[in-house]
Formats: sequence, structure tokens, C-alpha cells
Amino acid sequence: MKNVRLLNLFLGIVEVLFQFIVVYPLQGFIWTMLFHESSMTSYNAAVLLLAAFLFYTIRKISARVWQFLLGHLLALGGMLLILPAYPMQIITGVSVVFLFLFSVTARFAREWQTADQPKLLHLGVLALVYIGGWALKDASLMGQCFAMALTACVLYFLYWRLMALKEYVENNRDSAYFPERQVKRVSRSMLGIYTLLMTGCMILLSIVPAGPWVGSLGKGLLAALRWFFGLFRGCGAEQNEEPLAETSPVEDMTMPPVEENPGSPIWDWLWKIFSTLILLLVAAGLVYLIVRLFARLYQSFYHKDDGDGDHKEFIRPTDRTDKVRRETKAGLGFGGTPSQKVRRIYRKKILSLKRRDQELKESLTPKEQTEEVALTDAKEMLDLYEKARYGREECSKEDTKRMKELASGGKN
Repeated sequence: MKNVRLLNLFLGIVEVLFQFIVVYPLQGFIWTMLFHESSMTSYNAAVLLLAAFLFYTIRKISARVWQFLLGHLLALGGMLLILPAYPMQIITGVSVVFLFLFSVTARFAREWQTADQPKLLHLGVLALVYIGGWALKDASLMGQCFAMALTACVLYFLYWRLMALKEYVENNRDSAYFPERQVKRVSRSMLGIYTLLMTGCMILLSIVPAGPWVGSLGKGLLAALRWFFGLFRGCGAEQNEEPLAETSPVEDMTMPPVEENPGSPIWDWLWKIFSTLILLLVAAGLVYLIVRLFARLYQSFYHKDDGDGDHKEFIRPTDRTDKVRRETKAGLGFGGTPSQKVRRIYRKKILSLKRRDQELKESLTPKEQTEEVALTDAKEMLDLYEKARYGREECSKEDTKRMKELASGGKN
């Protein structure tokens, strides 16, 4: 379909709006709870919307790890610099940092890149903020949450419909007959129906008074919170505190100073060793965690999941040797079965022998690929590749080691 890029653009806009819809009322609730006044301005809203857009754009267009990290840090620094140093803007800065952390974290989990869509949990957050605004007697915050929740419902159905359309287009892109006109007509009709339904719901909910119901819900929530925290205090909310009887002052009986025991030097020595080991273990754990986080981020950019199914290693004209080297470096060090490693080594070997102006057809068999790149004495390498492709359960670490030896010593 010609409008796939436009579809992705709409999906990105909806995602940015959804992040703004959740963060903006939450920021207003924090401000009202701390300072007991409402001070949300259009400037704060513009800053949050701009921050969400910048972080989303950087996350989508960054092709290298350094571009991703540098872009996020520059965007975060720029957003914090344009904020004046007074309390409301400090809270806005905290919200910007929250958006920054969400955007960075989205690249650690590979499944977030395809499932980075609005969830009904966001509506739950807005509902809690609405109840909090009722408890704080802030009518403006309640109105903002109500409007944001209705807008979130519209965006949710819109996003769901666009994602279904995108999935259908991607699954049927290569089919002989693709009903593009019918797909567009059905999609527009469904979007129109969703828009009319949500508009009617907005009008209906704005007419029906929901204050008493929300008030009773808020009272029940506050009572449940009091009961829950009363369990930790050891006294219920219904218990009355009785004043303690006055007691006569105790005479000041000063005790003679007790001589301190110097302690055993062996115990002090053992305690120093133990505390040093604890600090070393904690430091090593932090270093390991940081290294794993950066490695996971690096892997999310350069690692290519080859899978373990029965498929041939297609060599496309856009594939490059340095690209496969990064994929191999990011993939082999973080798991993978021996069959996956053998096939990666084979693919890297073929691309290293391919000339820059040479294009290998995807229909070539592995034997024909070796002949095209003039790889001689490749029978054992082909046998290992076929074993990794069809008998992946039988492929062992020794096969991976042997494949590395053949690939390193088999160049012409």
C-alpha cells in the first residue's frame, strides 16, 4: 500500500498524544497535592507535548546506539534548560525525565517496539487521578481528567483500528490480489463509526451527573486506604486514643560511666574483611547490571534474530559485511543455539567474499551461493550448514567451533 508511511505517522502521533494525556493530569495532581493549588498552564502542556514528540522521534530514527543515547541526552538537557527554576517547572522537569526514562526503557525490551501501544492501564491511572482530584476538592483537575479520559478512549479505538489495518497490510503485501480500495473504504467507515460513538458518549457523560457516584467511590477508596495502613500501625482507625495518666517525675539518678570494652582485634579484623567483601559484591553487582543494560540496548539495535526454523539464509543486496559483523557480535555473546551460530557464521562468510557490485539472487541454494562467491573446498561447510538448518537439535558446540575454523581458514 502506498500510504504505509502515512499510517505509521498517524500511529506515532496517537502514541505521543497518549503519553501526554497520561502524564499531564498526573503532573497536575502532584502539584495540587503538594501545594494545595492548581497552577497548570498551557506552557507546561506545550513542554510535555514537545518532550514526548522529541523522545519518540529520536527512538524511531536512531540507527546507532550512540545516536540514540546522544539524542536523548541532548533533548533532555534542552528541555530542562528552557524550564524556569520555580516549583511548577521543577515538577514539569520531573515529568520530562519520566518521559525520557520511558523512551530509553522502550528499547531494552524488543517486544515493546512492536507492542508500544496504549493500554487500558492508562485509563486506570486517569481514573485514580480523578478520584484524587475529588478527594482534594479540585474541580479543574477533575475536569481535566474527565476530558483526558474521554480523549484517551477515542485514541484507544483509533489506535486499535490503525494497528489492525497495518497488520493486515503487512501480512498481505505480497499477495497477488490486494483489495486496496476496499480496505480504505472499510477503514474509513470504521473510523467514522468509532468517532460518532465516542462523540455520543462524551455528550451523554457530560449531561449525566456522575458526582455522587464518584464521591461514594472516593470515600470507599479512602476508607480502604485507612484500613490498609492501619494494619501496619497496629491500631485501627476506629480506636480512640485515651490520654495517658500523669506520672510523677522520676528522680534524676545518674549512673556512673561505664568503661567501654575495647573489643577483640580479631573480631574487628574479621568485620573489616566482611564489610569490604560486601561492598565489593555490591559494586560488582552494579557494574554487572550496568553492563547488561548497555549490552541489551546494543543488542536491540544490532542483533538480528535469525530464529531456529527451517529457512534459508537469504543474501540481499542491502546486506553488508560490517552489518553482519555487528549482528554476530551482539548475538553470539548473549545466548543462541549452536545451530543459530553456525548459520550466522555461514552468512558472514558468504558476505565477506561477495564483491561490492555483486548481487546474489535470493533463489540461490547454499551450494550455488558458494559457487557465486568462488568459495572452494566448501563441502564440509555446506554439510555443517545443512545440519544446522534441518537437524538443529543434533547441532553441537563442536560443530560451531569447526564452522569457525573453516570460515577463518577458507578464504581465497
